[in-house]
Amino acid sequence: ITGDMSYVSVIDNTFNNADWSETLYVNGNGGSSSAIQVLSGGNPSSYFQVTTHCNSGPACGAGIYLRNAFTHSPATQGTISNLDYSVDLKAFGLYGEAEPVVAQNGSFYFGPELYTSAGTWQTLTEGSLMATNFARVFQDPDGELGGDGTSHPDFSASGSPVTFGFIVPDNSPAGTGVAYTTVGGVDNYTITLHVAEILAIGLTNGVTTVSWPVVAASYQLESTTNLALSAWSPVTNTPVSSGGFYFVTNQIGRAH
Repeated sequence: ITGDMSYVSVIDNTFNNADWSETLYVNGNGGSSSAIQVLSGGNPSSYFQVTTHCNSGPACGAGIYLRNAFTHSPATQGTISNLDYSVDLKAFGLYGEAEPVVAQNGSFYFGPELYTSAGTWQTLTEGSLMATNFARVFQDPDGELGGDGTSHPDFSASGSPVTFGFIVPDNSPAGTGVAYTTVGGVDNYTITLHVAEILAIGLTNGVTTVSWPVVAASYQLESTTNLALSAWSPVTNTPVSSGGFYFVTNQIGRAH
């Protein structure tokens, strides 16, 4: 039995340095990237300041920043039908940029390009992003950052856990590409997952166990003695929370 629900998985408007991990992705003549929490000047307070440098072309310097502990398992927490992404960006030097990124099985997948050259905070959004809207990051033979449009993350029940974050990629083409540095502000990072929740039912030694993910806290467990009827009644047993799931147990034949 499944139901569809929408819930906000993470909103970060503080950007503690310890909450984020960085992976530097380079190609060609390379580059660098770093990020640090700034306590004031954000939208409205603290924000993440990301500085990315790209050497003369052909070159790529990309910073991939993952939100620690923000991992979703489609197999146990529900398949992801799509997701919404929102972020506030500001250009402190050239432009501010932060594309949504997904990490799965050692690969990174980035979504649509989001950037601004404005020196004031801008809210940018992308809605209803599916797995096919994310392309695997790879080292393009031309020395720049490449996106494999035939390889996508697996948001289905057979998919391994996924971690979310953002990427700031800088490219410089061969021949005409010069070295440059961008400094951008990132604030109010928000990912909303639309998930098909899973209700599991098991039987052990005459005891039934019903479980569902805690992210579906607003759901109400109900029961009926006749599936042909439309009348269902709330289950009065108090769910027990453990390991990211709610559990309700009941003896076979015992009425609620």
